[in-house]
Amino acid sequence: GGEWRVLLDAAKACATDPPDLTQYPADFVALSFYKIFGYPSGLGALLVRRDAVGLLERRYFGGGTVSVVGVNKDLLVRREAPEGFEDGTVSFLSIAALVH
Repeated sequence: GGEWRVLLDAAKACATDPPDLTQYPADFVALSFYKIFGYPSGLGALLVRRDAVGLLERRYFGGGTVSVVGVNKDLLVRREAPEGFEDGTVSFLSIAALVH
């Protein structure tokens, strides 16, 4: 038999009635900072249970997700989770705007 995993889209609920993850455990929880704070920051998050991280697989890579890339050789060393899933520079100006 297979094993089921649960994805909870809590983007809207987190602003008014956040789910109790101890009562309703999920393997993955999607959040939208826009829905939580009301500011269109473009920020969000995917919360992942530690035992489910190994199920995620990147099919591409971008800035900040690799440790080493070889130009003359077929060499690519990806970063471990969570850094391996965070492309590019974090939108620090959007984060700062959330407290104002």
